Amino acid sequence: VALIVAVPLAAKALRPLKPLFVVHVSARQESVLGKACKILTLSVDEKFGQAEVSVGSGAPLNVRVWAETPNTLTKGSSALIIDLDPKSGRYRVEAYEVS
Repeated sequence: VALIVAVPLAAKALRPLKPLFVVHVSARQESVLGKACKILTLSVDEKFGQAEVSVGSGAPLNVRVWAETPNTLTKGSSALIIDLDPKSGRYRVEAYEVS
């Protein structure tokens, strides 16, 4: 009985504190489409590749990527994320010159 009485009272007492707790929304997979990224692996092909992409003001994300061969993507080169394969969760990238 005490629990049944205490829960509604605690909810009313804590309601003024709600603005102090901020809910942060994480980046969705689709939110990185169209963004520039930096290749982290020595090369990128149809089966393997990783890249780092900045999303907002948070820490950069490491994502799995792939590209059609032949390509010029090597470690440290810039690429553009152009597509997402929802089945595998990998992003398709193409070489991109940052100006």
